[in-house]
Amino acid sequence: MPTPEISHEPCSDDLLESIGTGFVTGTVGGSAFHFFKNIYNSPKGRRLIGGTQAVRTNGLRLGGVLAVWCGLSYVLECSIEHVRQKKDPWNCMFGSAVAAGSLQMRKGLGPASRWTLFAGVFGLLEGASEYIEIEPPQIDSKLPRFGGSDIEKKKDEKEKKKSGGIKTILESFKLK
Repeated sequence: MPTPEISHEPCSDDLLESIGTGFVTGTVGGSAFHFFKNIYNSPKGRRLIGGTQAVRTNGLRLGGVLAVWCGLSYVLECSIEHVRQKKDPWNCMFGSAVAAGSLQMRKGLGPASRWTLFAGVFGLLEGASEYIEIEPPQIDSKLPRFGGSDIEKKKDEKEKKKSGGIKTILESFKLK
């Protein structure tokens, strides 16, 4: 059966970026969590040692777990997008939910169903965030500037003077 043609590429080459982002997020977040948790739970006089020992023990493990989840979620999201021929938040939701449920299946049906529901809601929020565009507030340049150094003011004045565009750029490459 031939694959149907779609007007856009179903998934770009962002799999490694997704895995890397998951690994870094899990490592940094997990390290911070376990560091502060073990500083609190360690006996007095051994708190710093307990915190650093927990980071060495758990930091990379949590990074690996989140990297696997992000990679599997991305692959499933791309697969669902290819099958449905549509790019919308539901792809992200279903991909995240199935990834979380399948990774938690080793703990049983109860935990797997709870994680599936949780990851589905999280995936829906993540997918919907791609469609929500928040415009930054417009800054009126006529308002007086408060604070700032003289260096910043001089840079602004130089930029105003150099607003020649391409002509200024070409003039800077003149041969002597």
